[in-house]
Amino acid sequence: MKAKTLLTIFLSIFLTSCMPSSTSMPTETPVSRGISADIPMYPEYSEVMVYGNGETFSYLAHADLQTVSQFYQTDMVNQGWVQAQEPIIFDTEIILHYKKANQKAIINMILSNDFTAVGISLVP
Repeated sequence: MKAKTLLTIFLSIFLTSCMPSSTSMPTETPVSRGISADIPMYPEYSEVMVYGNGETFSYLAHADLQTVSQFYQTDMVNQGWVQAQEPIIFDTEIILHYKKANQKAIINMILSNDFTAVGISLVP
């Protein structure tokens, strides 16, 4: 699980450093790109990147870190996920852990400029 968490952190940092400051909204929905339908995405997003079979993906949420974190803390529960451990909170990063049935979701959010880079890993 540490490897998946590190991968999520790496992907978020990569997005933060490589993405242009102005991005356009996506034309495809997250589900059409292979992302699980029960993983919510912040409504104002762009630059969705899906890895593997959709178990790991990242995107840019066009909001501050606290707003995106609160969105996930509410919407994951609404989708039937249960908090697996207390949030890990730093000044510019928040990591959330959830579980549902025999699956875990790790959500890593990093604040950068005008957006929050979000990386999500699903672990069986």
